[in-house]
Amino acid sequence: MTLLTDSVVRRHMKATSGFTLCDEAAALPAELALAEGEFVIGSYRNPEPWEGSMLVFTSSAIWTIEGGTSERIALKDIVGYESPGTKDGVTGLRVRTNDGFRFLRAAGTYGPYGKYKDFIALMRVLRAVTNSSAVPE
Repeated sequence: MTLLTDSVVRRHMKATSGFTLCDEAAALPAELALAEGEFVIGSYRNPEPWEGSMLVFTSSAIWTIEGGTSERIALKDIVGYESPGTKDGVTGLRVRTNDGFRFLRAAGTYGPYGKYKDFIALMRVLRAVTNSSAVPE
């Protein structure tokens, strides 16, 4: 699953407005307690007014970083996500895990006139790595 996750995240997040591939030169805003064998693929920083909110994609989890605090959401614990009814005004996705709901903020836009929404790329990543369909509202 590690290679699948790496490939899927790179493919779908690369065009978004705030995604950066991680390498030795890229510094994350928080120390992450990675599991053995887990590695960072890249990070997504939200635009204003949510610039303090960040997602970090690893080989086996998505980390949410908000104002210096971080939370790990293991990919194997994600059961599904809520698909928004519209693209307008959406700033992220509500993800259902074994422990309840979590919110993953992906509020940016890209493309001509901001036509494409970053949350849709995040939805594609979630769909691919969890093999789940949207959770009914």
